[in-house]
Amino acid sequence: MNRALLLLLLAAVYAASLGKLPGAGASTAFDPLAPRPHAVERLIVAGKFADALPQASALRDSYPREPLVLMWVARAHHGLSHWREEASAWEAYQKVSPAPAESCPALPQAYERLGMVEAAVAAYGRCAEIDPMDPGPRDELAAAYARHGLVRTP
Repeated sequence: MNRALLLLLLAAVYAASLGKLPGAGASTAFDPLAPRPHAVERLIVAGKFADALPQASALRDSYPREPLVLMWVARAHHGLSHWREEASAWEAYQKVSPAPAESCPALPQAYERLGMVEAAVAAYGRCAEIDPMDPGPRDELAAAYARHGLVRTP
């Protein structure tokens, strides 16, 4: 084998080991426009939550730290009145999302639907801390205190 061909072959093997060649190493990046994610989003937008949930859950198994997938799971559970599962998905979403405020006020409302007042108030508090300059979450926190008789009057 001539030396130039051998060097070219070695360079190709090295590049492939680094994932630099097209098709070298399967990509693990989430693509929301791929057929499966796109289908899940369409089902959720169409309100077909029972059809969306198994597919969204399968995506969550493949991409457990993908905020968009966790949001789809939460919304599907919400549409099916699965409050505990919705809250769990929103909690996971808040931990990994660069925009955790997107889970507000859905997360604390899910806890309220479950009758979990302490968890709801704590979630409203976390929502208020995300952007202290936004009065909306603080108002929601105050309203939760009032709704649940947690407001003390002098």
